[in-house]
Amino acid sequence: MFLEYSKFIGSIIGIVGGFALMLGAFSKKSSAPQWSKKALFLAGLCFLAWGSLIFIKSNYEQTITARNLRLMEHYKTILGGLGLGILITLFLSGELSFKKCGKKRIEDNRENPKT
Repeated sequence: MFLEYSKFIGSIIGIVGGFALMLGAFSKKSSAPQWSKKALFLAGLCFLAWGSLIFIKSNYEQTITARNLRLMEHYKTILGGLGLGILITLFLSGELSFKKCGKKRIEDNRENPKT
């Protein structure tokens, strides 16, 4: 019984986290470069699809054939790894650091000088 709820909770976390990452890419407060916003949006899409696959697999496991279940497992693994890889790349590059949340970038100040 706990295993069924853990799959459901995992899928909800994946879906909500995916939406949060996708919305974070459109934040007005962020002064991140364009490539990191696109990467954050792609990570959100990966986690949204990952959570959806967990939800579909856990709810329709009895009616789906074994071959399709294995295919869904492969896609779930690929999407999860891709999303984690993108997030790790963003953290290691310094674009998703918690210290930079309120700071303006130097390049942005040069492009929009206050006159």
